[in-house]
Amino acid sequence: MFFKTLTIFLAIGAACGSAVPAAFEITEETTLTDFLLNSPALRSGETFNAACFDYYLPVLKGHADQMDTDFGVCDDNYSNAFVLIDGSYTYARDELKESVRSSCGSLVLCDAEKTNLDAFGCLANSGPSSSKDLTGVSDQAADRRTSLLAEVDGIAKTLSECQLGAQRKYRANHAQSLEEMNGCLADPEWDYPTTVSVL
Repeated sequence: MFFKTLTIFLAIGAACGSAVPAAFEITEETTLTDFLLNSPALRSGETFNAACFDYYLPVLKGHADQMDTDFGVCDDNYSNAFVLIDGSYTYARDELKESVRSSCGSLVLCDAEKTNLDAFGCLANSGPSSSKDLTGVSDQAADRRTSLLAEVDGIAKTLSECQLGAQRKYRANHAQSLEEMNGCLADPEWDYPTTVSVL
């Protein structure tokens, strides 16, 4: 019964090989397989080669670990590229900040007027030019943002391609190892191979 359950479980795993399992799914797969492998009834089965599992389970886990590592490299590359791109716009941001300070500062100076009459006159005279300057700052900020987003979209595409490559490598290696393992399970003459499956 245990062997039949395990065979069905492996068949489902092989059929789903085209989809990349999430980390928790890989953990569940390993946990269930460990439970079945540690069953005395399963290990005593005449058609079951436990050494086959003992060899391939670490290999399968290695594929999952490698995908996690590859994803980490993809994320690190994206983060580093983002910091560089975002940092390249620091000078433009500082320029806009100074423009805002200058425009707002001229309006704040109107507070120094002693009478309300003079304060209103100061704001009336300074307001239009300051408003025009702030509108210009807003337009420039929008242009800078558009330019920055275009560059970030570029590295986001690179990140997606990197992750897709890691997923494809995992699927190919995982499927190959599952096929090899299924082939040796019922082979009582199977022995540890002399070469290790490529990760």
